[in-house]
Amino acid sequence: MTDNQERAKVQLQRFAQLQSELRILELKYESALDDCQPCAAWPDIGYVPGGQHWPDATVYKLDDGTKLRFTKKVAPVPRNTHMIAGGRILSTVEARRRIETQMRVIHEQMRELEDLVNARCDHDDAEVLIRNFCLGQSWSEIAEALGVSVRTVANRYSRGLEAFGSQIA
Repeated sequence: MTDNQERAKVQLQRFAQLQSELRILELKYESALDDCQPCAAWPDIGYVPGGQHWPDATVYKLDDGTKLRFTKKVAPVPRNTHMIAGGRILSTVEARRRIETQMRVIHEQMRELEDLVNARCDHDDAEVLIRNFCLGQSWSEIAEALGVSVRTVANRYSRGLEAFGSQIA
């Protein structure tokens, strides 16, 4: 393998790193909901802690939408329980937004790398490199998908690495 091919291979292995980071973020995105579970202390009826005007009041929302307000504590549900659950929901929403932003950045980096390969290499050579490094396909899988021999794929791979690596400073 030539120096150009070595340089290209190192650069193109960035696809695998980005995909790994993306998969981790996808798992974090899905598991963020696990951190936001409903509070076990919430009563069955719609309990809302008293507002700022009546901080010691307990308000019950009835099924018909009306509210009953009691100025004495009627339910033993601590207020901070609801604040904790509400905080969990907000932190989960914020966490998912941060993760979405990170995922968009990684997708953009992958797109830029793919565009770079397409710009520096012949179309057929670039397709082999992208299928190998980005999609993780073997030479036989690429040959089957493109309808060419494995030897042709190997030649395109070598040419593509050489072309891509020759333009890396």
